[in-house]
Amino acid sequence: MAYLRGFLFLLGAGSLATLVLLFISRTGRPGDLLPAPVVQPGRPRQILQVDSATRRVEADTAYRSIENGAENAHLLDLSVDNNRSKGSSDVIAPSGNGQSPIKISQSDVSSIVRSGGVNLTSQSVATSGGESKAAVANVGGSLHSCTSPLKNLVFLKTHKTGSSTIQNIVYRYGDKHNLIFALPAYDVYMGTPNLFKAKYAKRSPTGKYNMLANHARYNRPEMSKVMYPGAVYITILRHPSLQYESMYTYYGFDHLFKVSLSTFANNPQTYYTRHQGPHPMHSALNPTLYDLGLSKTDLTREDAIRKKIETLDAEFDLVLIAEHTSESLILLKDRMCWDFEDVTHFTLNARTQSEVKTMSERTSGQLYKWNRGDALLYEHFNRTLWRKIDAYGRERMRQDVKTLEAMNQALMGKCLGGTKTEKFMKTVLTRHVLKDSALNDEQCIKMTLSAPKYLNNLRKKQASLFGR
Repeated sequence: MAYLRGFLFLLGAGSLATLVLLFISRTGRPGDLLPAPVVQPGRPRQILQVDSATRRVEADTAYRSIENGAENAHLLDLSVDNNRSKGSSDVIAPSGNGQSPIKISQSDVSSIVRSGGVNLTSQSVATSGGESKAAVANVGGSLHSCTSPLKNLVFLKTHKTGSSTIQNIVYRYGDKHNLIFALPAYDVYMGTPNLFKAKYAKRSPTGKYNMLANHARYNRPEMSKVMYPGAVYITILRHPSLQYESMYTYYGFDHLFKVSLSTFANNPQTYYTRHQGPHPMHSALNPTLYDLGLSKTDLTREDAIRKKIETLDAEFDLVLIAEHTSESLILLKDRMCWDFEDVTHFTLNARTQSEVKTMSERTSGQLYKWNRGDALLYEHFNRTLWRKIDAYGRERMRQDVKTLEAMNQALMGKCLGGTKTEKFMKTVLTRHVLKDSALNDEQCIKMTLSAPKYLNNLRKKQASLFGR
């Protein structure tokens, strides 16, 4: 199929801006974007305002259907619609050439309008005729305007998604800078299976916190009560079938349902209805949406699921993807204005290879279908991640990932002397063992601490600070 290419021009004109988009027809998997030529830098005006409180810059888009011309290139004038109410999040492309208006998120254009070089890439767009590509800006620079490190962060810790590794990064950063954590009074959960409430956090002198990184079911209004203004909200997702396999063993679903994973996958509704209670700690259906605050009764309602995904997209600054951890952490580093050292890590809380069950393609497909809500969630934010990566710059991302992974390797050489196994809950985990030379190295010790041990250390630290 022939590919059409075009140029993107950003021209300042008062509060209006003209954006020339070229639509390119091409099918492909999420994140499979085409390379494109570099446009010489100019001095574009800032088209749209980024939220001053949160400095949010999302890279997701919302397009209306392109009714005609899917196979052809069309130049479209895009400008801010001044007739929309204050706080509008859209830029509208006037209809033309038989097309319906196209809606692009305000934050997407905010990502585009930066000084410095701009690259063109192609990007998936839903159309009435199938999937097409749109030429979009790929900014080779920071997506955010922060000039000093941000220190207020909520990490919504999901289950069996690699979240313990991310939690350790957040713990270490907050610990290093003596930030105040919202911590559970006991155990590792903050009110689960209930939605989070402000009262579940151990009191601080001000009643406010810099960071929250423990398991809690997402409840934005209550979390906002205890977090300092402008906190960045992040979470992490994993491919639903792989996550479910991990949960099935780790949380003893095989004992709950009394069947193997493959047997469960053949008829999940029967076992789920028969054995899962009304208020589970860990949902056996769409577990990540449950963690993110969707009620058990809504886990089977597609309208509620899609509405929830829209809400999460608006409320979270960054959603990490476990299958692209390094890229996700580079975006986190950029979002928070942190250093490479702040996102170095070792994989934590992983099961031994013997505990990982090999799934057939059929079982994996059945589990993906069973967890349709989580699949929709994962697909949406996987696309969002790749749009953010393209806005960040593909080549720049490759170089930064290379730097981060080299630093991780160097720390492994410095700190790690091997591994040991440890029985935990219903499974067996791999734990890191420090080299003799690293036994008193604070960095190595903290990078290998299990989540419960680090949590206890933070509880003791804050108790000494607060005098109780």
